[in-house]
Amino acid sequence: MYRPLFWFRDEDEEIYTNLFGLKHSDCYEIYGLKRTGCVGCPYNRWIMDELQVMEDNEPKLAKAAKYVFKDAYDYTQRYREFVKEQKAIEKEQKKQTKELT
Repeated sequence: MYRPLFWFRDEDEEIYTNLFGLKHSDCYEIYGLKRTGCVGCPYNRWIMDELQVMEDNEPKLAKAAKYVFKDAYDYTQRYREFVKEQKAIEKEQKKQTKELT
């Protein structure tokens, strides 16, 4: 059953969790990850940190996430590298423009 919670407030999520007796991954409950959502979500801003926590504490879960999301992880990494390169180019262009004025 698909029941996305991304629009819920923290209080709503807690009520929902208790109502349905949900158990979150130990990555959140024990190891201190702050983000809610799918464990290993490739669109998470801190996915590389989360994967390391998963690898250290729940290696089977990390392996499963890497299997399921492999292509998305690769794409996300390439996209982040592209953004970083573009920002460097823009910064250089601004610097050159400023030097000309």
